[in-house]
Amino acid sequence: MELTLITLTFSVLFSFMFFVVGALSVWVLRDYIKKRIDARLSMHPEMYDEEGNLLTEGLIAFNFDGYTEFSDIEPDEL
Repeated sequence: MELTLITLTFSVLFSFMFFVVGALSVWVLRDYIKKRIDARLSMHPEMYDEEGNLLTEGLIAFNFDGYTEFSDIEPDEL
């Protein structure tokens, strides 16, 4: 009876430990992959140099106040 109790206790502890380690590993890996895919999709071709490296200097960004997308405007409003 004592051996069965010890075996069951260690089985539960190891199962829980592997579940936690696996869940944390998948969570970290998912976050890493999501950031890589989002970064790759959000870059425009003009932001790369001739060798395919991302340009980090000399980039300018413009924001326009009151900008309306043309898809939001009805044809009779043009």
